[in-house]
Amino acid sequence: MSLHVVGLNHVSAPLDVKNVLWLLAAMVFVVGPHLLRLPVWVTIFFLVTVAWRAWISWSALRSPPRWFMWGVTIATTYGTFLTYGRIFGREAGVTLLIIMAALKLLEMRTQRDVILAIYLGFFLVMTNFLFSQTIPLGLYMLACVWIFIATLVGFNRVGRSPTLRERLRPAGALLVQALPLMVAFFILFPRAMGPLWALPQDQRSGTTGLSESMTPGNIANLIKSDSIAFRDLRTYRFAADPCDTHLAVRLVGKSIVQVVKQLAVNAHRLHTVQHRVARSLQHQILFNGDL
Repeated sequence: MSLHVVGLNHVSAPLDVKNVLWLLAAMVFVVGPHLLRLPVWVTIFFLVTVAWRAWISWSALRSPPRWFMWGVTIATTYGTFLTYGRIFGREAGVTLLIIMAALKLLEMRTQRDVILAIYLGFFLVMTNFLFSQTIPLGLYMLACVWIFIATLVGFNRVGRSPTLRERLRPAGALLVQALPLMVAFFILFPRAMGPLWALPQDQRSGTTGLSESMTPGNIANLIKSDSIAFRDLRTYRFAADPCDTHLAVRLVGKSIVQVVKQLAVNAHRLHTVQHRVARSLQHQILFNGDL
């Protein structure tokens, strides 16, 4: 008896339409919070790409050719650079990731592409916390993770497409099993200044300048910085009373602490001058009244 080794071509069965629609819905859910802060053209591009992919799966059409995908990739990358002036950073990076995830959905052909798209969805879940860390958003992202796991369960089901219960029940069981590990990380993981996922340019503590709004403790954090506050020479004179000496503030190479102290001293002196001027005017009014 002779054995023949048959080489298998890497040709996978067509992707199930229901599973693809589940994946598209999960992507729309996870990108939804980003749509309000994305540029308009990126929002339109994402929604059109998802709708096109759904139409391809529903009508059993062929995916776009690779030359078309390369052209769109280059064009959208250049558009992101024109919009933000860079392709790195929080806003530009998240925008580029959403665009690439949409293009990955459009070119899906095999089970490997599906797994990669689902992993991109999990990564997009984390990008939402770069902009907000509220409890409602956390619950919403937990629901998105549940949908992605249910989608993964559906793609790994052999034979028929699973029902809604057959998708959500094992996905929910996996989430429940992960909750103790999440609580352990939350309690035992060391705390840090600001969120762990904050980018360096997003840190605002200990830098110079004032924002449009202030909360208790802002000045306390501001005066901790030893960076240069002003580099030019500014002289301010308050000549409200000729008897008082000129008040000058020389802010060349001064740190924030020195500037704040000097401004406090000048503010006290200015208050004294204003008090003297007010008393002088009051005496003059009383003197004119007596006449």
